[in-house]
Amino acid sequence: MIFHSIDIKQNCKSIIMNNKIINDPEYSNLTGTWDYNMDHNNDQIQYANLYLQGKSIDEICPSHLKDKWETAKEKHKSFIKSFKKAQVKASEYCFYDLVPETFLLEFFGTKCEITEYILDNFEKPKNYDFLLALKKMLVDIEQNKLNLNLSALNNQMHKYKVRRFKDKLKRISHNVSYNLFGTVTGRLTNKKGSFPMLTLDRDYRSIVTPNNDFFLELDFNGAELRCLLGLSGLEQPQDDIHAWNVKNVYRDSITREEAKKRIFAWLYNLE
Repeated sequence: MIFHSIDIKQNCKSIIMNNKIINDPEYSNLTGTWDYNMDHNNDQIQYANLYLQGKSIDEICPSHLKDKWETAKEKHKSFIKSFKKAQVKASEYCFYDLVPETFLLEFFGTKCEITEYILDNFEKPKNYDFLLALKKMLVDIEQNKLNLNLSALNNQMHKYKVRRFKDKLKRISHNVSYNLFGTVTGRLTNKKGSFPMLTLDRDYRSIVTPNNDFFLELDFNGAELRCLLGLSGLEQPQDDIHAWNVKNVYRDSITREEAKKRIFAWLYNLE
């Protein structure tokens, strides 16, 4: 049975199924949906967006549903725009409490139809279990609100870019939402509207404070290249791997930064 969660917030339980809104769903007999939600306590549920591995729903929408989907999608955009215009803090409410029931059935009902098409016509990825485990971890992270200390910016408020950044914080979520398929290299990106943890300017990092005692940051030198060497059964350089490539691959003819670009372009076939 195909269904769709209307909202991923922890207190927003309602789903769409069989063109009906179910307020207190039982997941044991459900088989497929678009995306993972922490409420989905059934390991048999299949997630269509993991089958697509980064392709958008617009790219794979079947022709017989395209017009229906485009209409519903435009209405969805209009609602989101109206929330921003009216300064409604949508993050504090369940989505189904802010829009008409007829729209919910139209939008999520169509998404259910597309989901069913994907699960019936696309091959399940070989690394599906890994993708699902990673998705579950990212959703768990997303539920935790950041502890922000904006007073750390007070001594920089004479700078225009700092004032802009502080104003931006009023409009975006204070949670970190990651896009699992954001880059061709497999690295995560932040979703639009998320707190920009991955691109946060060094001058602003002091505003993020730990909920417990301290932060732990791990930076693995050339992790992708070292994984490649490990999987190939080759010996690992003990020093900086990019400096090693400059000396042994490029014979000191280019800089370390250029060596990184060339190696990753080769590794991910970006040219």
